Order: sequence, then structure tokens, then C-alpha cells
Amino acid sequence: MKWRRFRNTWMVLAVVGLASVPTTAWAADTIVLGTAMSQTGKYAREGKFYVDGYQITVDAINKAGGVKVGGKP
Repeated sequence: MKWRRFRNTWMVLAVVGLASVPTTAWAADTIVLGTAMSQTGKYAREGKFYVDGYQITVDAINKAGGVKVGGKP
């Protein structure tokens, strides 16, 4: 029971910390996408496939003109 309260406290602190990050970091004209994948260990081979697949997709989207958000490419 004590561990659950401790864990919940840390989760709340993490959310509050993220919410307090200045919004200027997200105000740039660049869209940044991220993902978590394994690049070491026993799943590194599959992780490489994902990295390659994402890169091919991003290149194809950018070649076609990118993505428009709020009328801006």
C-alpha cells in the first residue's frame, strides 16, 4: 500500500514537471515525432527495421510536400 502512494506521488510530480515546461519548445515550425524502440539487446535487429521503416516514411512524406498543420507545411 505504501509503495502505491509513493508511486502515485512521483507520477503526479512528473506530470506537473512536464506541464511546467515552457511552451516555446513546441512553438517551432518543425514537427518532431518520437518513438521508443530497442536499438541494443536481443531486439536490436527488429528495432533497426523500425528505424529504417520510419525513415523511409518520413522521407516519402517530406518529398510529397510534408504535413500541413494550421495551414503551414
